[in-house]
Amino acid sequence: MDEAAVSELCAALLGQSHGGRSLGTGDECEAWVQTWSKRLHPRDVCRSAVEGVAHVIVSLIQQHSGQSLHPVKELILAGGRVRNIALVEA
Repeated sequence: MDEAAVSELCAALLGQSHGGRSLGTGDECEAWVQTWSKRLHPRDVCRSAVEGVAHVIVSLIQQHSGQSLHPVKELILAGGRVRNIALVEA
């Protein structure tokens, strides 16, 4: 995992989320992957991507929970990404 890569991905994803777009559309990481795959081993690119996506998801949940009268107490995972053990653990 590379901290600079994670930070850059988080900034891009958070910017996208503030624009009203959901995460996971597939196009949000293309330029990031191209840039970082030239600098890092594929294993580190993948791990950085997982950590970045997980960080953004947790940040947005915490932000929503802090602004809500009904804080998040339970998180239900659904869809194909729940099979990504690294993402779920992150």
